Amino acid sequence: MAGRGQIAFHSGALFVKGTGANPRALRVATLQETSFDFKASNKELTGENMFAEAIGRGNIKISGKAKSGRFNGALMNQLFFAQPDANILSQAKLIALDEPGTVATATVTVANGTNFLEDLGVQSATTGEQYERVTSAPAAKQYSVNEATGVYTFNATENTNSLLFSYLHKTVAAGAKTLKITNQLAGEAPTFKGIFSTKFQGQTLTLTLNALVSESLAFGFKNEDFSMPDFSFAAQVDSLGAVGELSMTQFQ
Repeated sequence: MAGRGQIAFHSGALFVKGTGANPRALRVATLQETSFDFKASNKELTGENMFAEAIGRGNIKISGKAKSGRFNGALMNQLFFAQPDANILSQAKLIALDEPGTVATATVTVANGTNFLEDLGVQSATTGEQYERVTSAPAAKQYSVNEATGVYTFNATENTNSLLFSYLHKTVAAGAKTLKITNQLAGEAPTFKGIFSTKFQGQTLTLTLNALVSESLAFGFKNEDFSMPDFSFAAQVDSLGAVGELSMTQFQ
């Protein structure tokens, strides 16, 4: 209704856009919530009485945060890590957890031996006892492993024993990627443009912030619940000294 402002409802849509000649725009998918905080630093002039006689406004900080229901590696890199393209590998790491195997001729070759990366331990399938890893010539309750082939070697007394194997291996299936996080020079942080929009009762509110800098990236995991990655950011002016725009189809 004209003169009364408009109502906003639900999580809306959020896009982040990189910088450069051909900036890449990415949507924060399955958006759970977004918030923006405009906070001024005020100074109060007081005298012998209780209330301020004047208030002067100093700096203004714009900050915000968003929470997604999905993990998007490209988005995380653009928002926070700023790793070069060379650090994005066309493979993903997987864990084989408690893969069963039976010792025969003192060896076991695990199912993903050709893509084996790293041993994570062996234990008895019947007692849960953890085996000890050694370099070579394993005794009873010990093993060695060739991480180039995924072949585990045991003492001959372990033949016919059922064991559980945990290890890392890789997949090169379409879409699989790994972001290598390397140490970068301190100083500049990833800067991106944020565009948020929400529509309700035929009215749209759109907030554009021209130059955002990420402050945090967090994700946690808990039993019987979805993981919700979230990130926070603060705004600065762009190269032209502009902060952004607040647009409403019913401004008043």
